[in-house]
Amino acid sequence: MTTTIRRLLQRPRFQPTVFHPHPHGLPAQHLFSPPAHPIRYENPSTLTIDDRYEFLKHLGSGCEGSTAIYSDLHNAGAKVVIKQFLPGVRQNPLPAHLLPHFPGTGAEWPSEIPATLFFAHSHSRGFIAPVDYFWLGAPRPRLRKHPQWRLVTPFLSSGTLETLAALLRHRRLAPHELDLVYRVRFRDVLVALAEMHAAGYCHDDVKPDNIFVAPPGHRFLLGDLGNVREHEHDFHSAGGGGDFRRGDTARAVRSYLGFLRDATGDRAAFDAAFLAGREEWSAFYWRYKRTLATAEELLRADPFWNEARGDEAERVAFEAEIEEMREEQRRWRREDAQAKSPAADVRTEVVRTVTSGTFQREEKTVSRRVDGELACVKVSIVERLLTPWGSKPGCSQSSY
Repeated sequence: MTTTIRRLLQRPRFQPTVFHPHPHGLPAQHLFSPPAHPIRYENPSTLTIDDRYEFLKHLGSGCEGSTAIYSDLHNAGAKVVIKQFLPGVRQNPLPAHLLPHFPGTGAEWPSEIPATLFFAHSHSRGFIAPVDYFWLGAPRPRLRKHPQWRLVTPFLSSGTLETLAALLRHRRLAPHELDLVYRVRFRDVLVALAEMHAAGYCHDDVKPDNIFVAPPGHRFLLGDLGNVREHEHDFHSAGGGGDFRRGDTARAVRSYLGFLRDATGDRAAFDAAFLAGREEWSAFYWRYKRTLATAEELLRADPFWNEARGDEAERVAFEAEIEEMREEQRRWRREDAQAKSPAADVRTEVVRTVTSGTFQREEKTVSRRVDGELACVKVSIVERLLTPWGSKPGCSQSSY
């Protein structure tokens, strides 16, 4: 490990998360139970892991690690995502009852693994649940250059809020039409956040690319728990000791409004309505900004999140249409990859042009102001430097 990484790991941001007794009274042995096979092995030629996980394709890589899609042969071939963690990610001490199951692994595991296991037992079921976790052993007695922890989660083919917005742009819907469908779905994110906050933790990385779309009913799930920290964590104290529940909630609110903006067919119209504050969704934002309420306070007191507008059957029917669009888009990609014909190249270019968005005609000043209001994430220069060269930004399931 380099001196630079050692120094970074000593900073509050990289300190481990302390997991308190579970609010439902579950013991640590139950929360962090050992997997059926703590140590697994990879076939270097096929990348298949043991007789269970058959490699299908890479998804992407980023500053925390890389992800790939596998077929789970012990579960009727269901697709799963396996995340490999790079050195430098936050580490937690391995619980004492797990040490005998993972000999020679360094007595630490990436913080995302215990956080994912911890919140798999939530009442809201608003988090991505783990399928498995393990240490990837060396097929021959030799030292690996970096830890080989793996986390297995379901592959959610509908992607994230980010990929959903890109698809919805083709429908050219008004913000209030999108809000009619997706406000109820996004409420699940606030419920999950409120439960996390009540348990004594903050997500610290809420953004559209960490909010996943999952069936049934196209529920929204909160994922990527690698930055979950307890309220008393040194990172929060170093940031001024404010209420970090409010920071989580602010990023969630901006994620929802940003989703409406990215998904609408007319961005200029969205920006004008947003700044005017007369639509139900825009009035909510300016009302929220005056109070900076927590997720629990919004759910309890703000009528925007407590009035389920629209018909659920119509909502489900609309989501089914969007899923058909998604399947059609996948079919085009498969056909284009197989054909490699000039006609296919033209069609791909047309799709790319539409997906990139030609709706950038808004006034620059207005656009920049709205950009500033709805920005969720700022990536530091250190995080950029730690991202491996040639990696795709992000390592979530939305890259598929």
